[in-house]
Amino acid sequence: MPFDNTSGLNISAQREFIMKHGEKVHYYTGMKCTCASSVQPTGSNLYDPNRANVSCAACKGIGWVWLDGGKIIGVVENINQHKDLLNSGIAAPGDLVFSPDLRVTLSDYDKIQLTWPQGIPFECELISRGSGASDSTLYGVMNVMQCIAVDPASGTVTAYNSGVDFVYDKNTPANQITWQGAHVPAAGVVYSLKYQALVDWIVFTPPQPRRERGTNLGQRVILRKRHIVFPGV
Repeated sequence: MPFDNTSGLNISAQREFIMKHGEKVHYYTGMKCTCASSVQPTGSNLYDPNRANVSCAACKGIGWVWLDGGKIIGVVENINQHKDLLNSGIAAPGDLVFSPDLRVTLSDYDKIQLTWPQGIPFECELISRGSGASDSTLYGVMNVMQCIAVDPASGTVTAYNSGVDFVYDKNTPANQITWQGAHVPAAGVVYSLKYQALVDWIVFTPPQPRRERGTNLGQRVILRKRHIVFPGV
């Protein structure tokens, strides 16, 4: 009996649903950095992103770079903020489940950013005060909720106020805050910053293609926060 390729599915209606109910996100294509190489005992070259050049200015030693792919639309099915204890003993918070437009194909280590103006709550970041006017953050700063430094010897908690002691640009979120005035931490002092972030989400598990009798139903993709996939970067 010949295979029946007729599914009866209304793909145009599915695409219309995604376009109507989906979110516009920023898409970046993940590419292996060409600094990632090692010489094998045989003398032949093996290129491996796990052996990246730690001093590479492009990938910062993680073996991957991202190329701007512009805006795409997809349905954000779920953002899981639960902290599950992994086999390694690390509590890793959160995954994002995403279904892109049928015309888009995501791949391993691609990156997306949600464009929600309120950002995603980020569970405090410890930052060492530098010697310049600005300090770098892991993600783009959309809204600062609290900023403090603690003196371990005395137990004194010092609070710093957004808009007074430091500023950031929520309209074009950058991965930094800029200090101003006299009430600032001294260079080398570690402070705690709680903020809502423009989070980078990495395709960490292989995208799941979905087909019904030969018809492409689009992907279902699970993404993970960048600092969990690439700790400290």
